Amino acid sequence: MTRETEGAMAESTTKSKSKAVPRAARGKRIDPPSNEQTALARELASLTRSAQKRLILTTKQTGIIINREPKTMEADRRKQRALKAAGQADQIDPTHPMSLPYIPAHSDEREVHYVASDVVDYLGRRYATVDRSFLKRGAPLSADPALRGFRSWLSQASVAETWPFCIQADGRPLDMAEAIATGRLNDDIEQLNLREFSTRLADAASRATSLGESIEVGAAVRTAKTRGAAKRTTWDKPGGPI
Repeated sequence: MTRETEGAMAESTTKSKSKAVPRAARGKRIDPPSNEQTALARELASLTRSAQKRLILTTKQTGIIINREPKTMEADRRKQRALKAAGQADQIDPTHPMSLPYIPAHSDEREVHYVASDVVDYLGRRYATVDRSFLKRGAPLSADPALRGFRSWLSQASVAETWPFCIQADGRPLDMAEAIATGRLNDDIEQLNLREFSTRLADAASRATSLGESIEVGAAVRTAKTRGAAKRTTWDKPGGPI
C-alpha cells in the first residue's frame, strides 16, 4: 500500500468519524447545567423508564427543565419541521434543543407536549461532553454545596437568585423537583426568590389557619343552634318536661 493510499484512507476514516460524533463533541462549547436544571434532571432520571414515557410535560414545564423560553422552543420546532420537510433531518444537531421530539397539538387543543423520556435523552446528549453524572440515579453530590438542590438554595441563595416552584391549589409553592418526585407537577410554575417564596408560604399557611378556624367556629355555631332548637322544641311541646 502506497503512502498516498494510506493517507487517503486515514483522511476518509477521519471524516467518517467526525460525521458520527455530535457537533458538541467537535469543539462547540456547552455550559454545564445550572443548579435547578441538575435537580430537575436528576428527578426525571430517577423515574423508571416506563414512568418517564407516561409522564407528559407541557411546553412551560419542559422549558424550565431545559432552560429554554417557550417562544424560542416554538422557533426550534419550526426549524425542525423545515429540515425534516426538506429531507435534511440528518442536519439537526442532536445536542441542540431543536432535536427534541414533541407531540403536536391536536385539533381540540393548542398546547404542544413533550415526553419526559425524550427530555432525559436530550439532556444526556447535550451534556455528554460536560458531565452526565447528574442524570444517574444515586449520583454523588457535587463538592460544591451550591449544586445540591433546593435545600442548599434555600440556605445559601442571594437576594436575586430564584428557584422554580409549582404553585399548589392552596397557594403553597412546592419545589418543582419535589413535585416531579411526588406526582404533584402542574403548569402553574413560577421562578421565586427567597423573599417571594417565604411570602407565598406564609400567606398559604395563614389562609389554611384562617380556614381551619372558620370551619371550627362554623361547626360550633351550628352545634349551638341545633341544641337551642332542640331545647325550644322540647319546652314548646304540649305536655313537655313540666
